[in-house]
Amino acid sequence: MTTLNTTDDLLRAARENREFREAFRREILTEDLIDSPRELRELKAITGSLAEGIAALVQGMADYRSATDTKLERIENSVFRVEDMVREQEQAQSSFRGVYAERVAGMDDLEIAGKFAELHGLDEDMLDTTHISRNALRDWVRDHRDALLSLDLRQEGALGKFRRPDVVALVSEMRSDQMEPIFYLAVEASCSGEEKDIDKATDNAKILRAVTGLEAYPVVAAVRLHRRMSNETRARLYEDVDEYLAAGDADTALWYRLDSGHSGRVGLAIRMTRRGAPLQAVQTHSRWKSPSMPARYTRSEKALEALEWLV
Repeated sequence: MTTLNTTDDLLRAARENREFREAFRREILTEDLIDSPRELRELKAITGSLAEGIAALVQGMADYRSATDTKLERIENSVFRVEDMVREQEQAQSSFRGVYAERVAGMDDLEIAGKFAELHGLDEDMLDTTHISRNALRDWVRDHRDALLSLDLRQEGALGKFRRPDVVALVSEMRSDQMEPIFYLAVEASCSGEEKDIDKATDNAKILRAVTGLEAYPVVAAVRLHRRMSNETRARLYEDVDEYLAAGDADTALWYRLDSGHSGRVGLAIRMTRRGAPLQAVQTHSRWKSPSMPARYTRSEKALEALEWLV
């Protein structure tokens, strides 16, 4: 039998006798402390497995994100290509419609001038228009530059843009001995009227008044107004001449509404001519006092008819 007299004897017995050591531990330590090493080993094993699972999950998520980013990039590139194609088509259509609107406005200059005829006590059928060339506009800007720079113009570079208008026309009254200049038209044409059209038309009218000393009327000739036009901008346009004149605002303009096919009685005259109606009938139904006006608007149709006979 081993006698334990000192602490060293106790520690030596614990080291040399496993059964004694385990019995001693159970006596001193609680069950929880005794089981801690085993539980820690089990927890370590579980944590290791969990860490491996998390690592695999993270890697999977990274792979999925990479694949998703690649697909999104392809989709984004496809969308950009479609947007570019749509933008190109819109620009092409806008350019075509803009040219068409400009041509129609140029043909309808007498119709537009007629809206202001009563104001000047003129007979609408005695009006004539002369389109001002770009060379003449350039000379006006050059000769009156100092005075024009003092005008309250809305556009940046307005004097340069004045030299490239859609239509600037001098309206005169036809008399037996001469043509008397009465007023000018500053027309900007567009399929969808925008704020820039109003700004350009009103600036051009201001410049014309300053250069010529005659009245000048700004006109926006458009099939419709741009869908994003603000109410504030829309308030600068009038469809009624009397309302436009009553406003007395140099930054407002008359909206001359273009029909998608053509405008007003001009369109009627062209349609009747295409169907073979005689000039007298076109004059009567289009409500012109003389045959000169419908003859002017339908001359291209007559030219096509003559060409068909030649062919």
